[in-house]
Amino acid sequence: MGFSKNRIVLFYEYESLMLLQASDKNGKYIDLDDISESLKKYKIEKTKYWDKENLETLFNIRESIKDFEGWVIEFEDGSIVKLKTDEYFELHKTLSGLNTKSIFEIIINDDLDDYKDKLTESGNMFVPYKKSVILQMEKNIQKHILSTINKIENIILKEKTLSIKEFALKYIDYNYFPVLIRVKRNEEIDKYSLLKEFLLKRYKTIEGIENFLKKLDINF
Repeated sequence: MGFSKNRIVLFYEYESLMLLQASDKNGKYIDLDDISESLKKYKIEKTKYWDKENLETLFNIRESIKDFEGWVIEFEDGSIVKLKTDEYFELHKTLSGLNTKSIFEIIINDDLDDYKDKLTESGNMFVPYKKSVILQMEKNIQKHILSTINKIENIILKEKTLSIKEFALKYIDYNYFPVLIRVKRNEEIDKYSLLKEFLLKRYKTIEGIENFLKKLDINF
């Protein structure tokens, strides 16, 4: 039997305990149709069967079928193989690459839109956070970037009369000093890209990223 509570790759509408296969006392697989009455009596749900004549059809439709994981194919000699859909492989590849560090980098690089439709509130074994938490990350990080840029611009405006040396000595302990001093030297520089680049360089570990996100009031 198979049981899944959390979304692994595809989304399932309900939790279920499903009979995939059964064997006799000698270990030989039996046709589930032969025990259909027993399954009904004990309210056991069995997996859906596809007729063996549709094998070629399965290969043809696996490229386009949606919200379907795939099939287990059993041959007459008893050998069994799995056939997954193209969508399943694509989602698996996409989601398995997501962790705290990669999510942070995706948000910083403004690439989260490519992933939003694949995230859910039910969770995923590959993705460490729910969709709402990831969207909160995006919102708070963007807010922090814009707020920091505004503070930097105000400091630059306030300290117009200071030389580079005087300015550096005064703000050497400022949290974003490397960004601040570059803006002081060139006020026309792209502050948004500069700050994003700085954040990616400063926060390279999962622990560091999580500490940064907690400071932004993100509830995991």
